[in-house]
Amino acid sequence: MQIIIGHLKDIADSLEFDLAEAIIALQVVPTKDELALRHSADRLRNDALLQAVSTGNFLAAKRLVKNGADVNATDHYGQTALHLTVIGGARELTLSILDKGGDPNAQDNDGRTPLHRAAEMGDADTVKLLLDRKADCTIRNRWNETPVRVARRAHHLGVMKMLQEAQNMRQDLQVFAIHSLPPE
Repeated sequence: MQIIIGHLKDIADSLEFDLAEAIIALQVVPTKDELALRHSADRLRNDALLQAVSTGNFLAAKRLVKNGADVNATDHYGQTALHLTVIGGARELTLSILDKGGDPNAQDNDGRTPLHRAAEMGDADTVKLLLDRKADCTIRNRWNETPVRVARRAHHLGVMKMLQEAQNMRQDLQVFAIHSLPPE
């Protein structure tokens, strides 16, 4: 590297322009991989946030969220960082992603939302957090399962009850809204 820099300096001196201009002048057209790296994406087109979360590097992920990473970007399975933090049990990061606009109703390629994932994991605290952030407990995945059904299948009865109550409350609110409409 020293030899290259020395050679660039010699070129710059002989052409009477500075080293920075010489380096810029000698840059080559970047490859697709280099472009992907420059845009914080790995070879699977995951952005840096998805890569950090999927590898369990929650500290790096939190910094990326704080610095404006796209919290709704998806991986090749259609999962967002929110799906992955729920699976990984990273509650603080889940909260940060939600605070930065993470969509609690984003569906992956199989129609699963972060709430489906939390129900599957039996994570009552995350289920409550997602419900408080307007997660829809009536969304069905490709197997026609709501998060209630997923919790029941996984034998997470406490989570199932919590989701059933949320589903009932949602239905009650819809009925109330319909009956509260003024007559036509």
